[in-house]
Amino acid sequence: MLIYWFVLACAISLGLLNDQYSTYSEIRQEECQRKWNTFGILFLLVIISVSALRYKVGADYGQYVWNFNRWYIKANLSISDWRNEPGIVILAKFFHVFFQNAHLFISFLSVLTLTIYLSIVNRESPKTWFSFSLFILLGIWASSFNGIRQYLASAIIFWGYRYIIEEKLKYWCFIVVLASLFHITAWVILPIYFIARRTADLKQVLLCAFFSIVLLSFYGTIWGLVETLKGDVNENSIYASHGINLFRVLCSWVPVILYIGFRDQEIVLSAKENFFINMSVINASLMTIASNSAYLGRVCLYTNIFNVIAIPIIVESLRTQNKNMTYIALFLFYLLFWAYSLKVSVALEYHSLFELWNQ
Repeated sequence: MLIYWFVLACAISLGLLNDQYSTYSEIRQEECQRKWNTFGILFLLVIISVSALRYKVGADYGQYVWNFNRWYIKANLSISDWRNEPGIVILAKFFHVFFQNAHLFISFLSVLTLTIYLSIVNRESPKTWFSFSLFILLGIWASSFNGIRQYLASAIIFWGYRYIIEEKLKYWCFIVVLASLFHITAWVILPIYFIARRTADLKQVLLCAFFSIVLLSFYGTIWGLVETLKGDVNENSIYASHGINLFRVLCSWVPVILYIGFRDQEIVLSAKENFFINMSVINASLMTIASNSAYLGRVCLYTNIFNVIAIPIIVESLRTQNKNMTYIALFLFYLLFWAYSLKVSVALEYHSLFELWNQ
């Protein structure tokens, strides 16, 4: 497990240096984006290297190795393939033209997913050391070792958030369609376009909390409907009966409570900042609903990543003279959550491809 602590240390140290020596480019009036610098790139290389060189890490690793050989030999994509997420098949066939190694294919998917994620985080976060750390502490990085297809779909959704802010519905629909080619659950995120542009205020939070409680109360009825429509879903399955950890649900509400309770009303939020805070509220609501079902919890993969940017935005909006202490307190809180997660995650014991090559 030391490798995970090493990457966290790199996130903090290189992130602090990245913040210290940041340069920005103006994309439009009064809006700038951080450019990559040496320290940000170094962190990207560290986390990509550890991810790409993993071997048999994650519950789905063996399944993806087996699937690679099945995917690339498909000469034609049938109608059923197009209904069942053909993006990964097309990508595997293309990759096989150059490399015939399933382990390298998994490494390639890791590089692609993490590069998309961290490019956005580096560009948009007000504090990259904290966002880089949250990327690890919220479990996003380690969880990407499982559910590889869905995390790639999530990265595509994350990259396309700009079209919500710019109110470009057609482009947003294209992004959702593209993501759904890798994981069909991406369709669930389509309505976010109409929700996340609302004003992030107490009314919005209470509305989301109300719907969370209502949906949670009628979970049994909703699941019965899903079972009827899908036909192959069993209410006693692991997805139906094992929900998201309550500690994780609590963690998701902390930034929302901080924002509602301690926001400096004199600070005017930009449309982009308002969007990210709304995504934090939506994520907390979805986490609450998913506390009864891991099946529903998979939807949270698409919203949890936005907290990596939303939480430092929230801290910057608080009425406190010492924001650094707030960052440290939140860091320790999420560190406790992450340390607990590592302790119970047997599937995340790290092995590298060097072990395979030395056999």
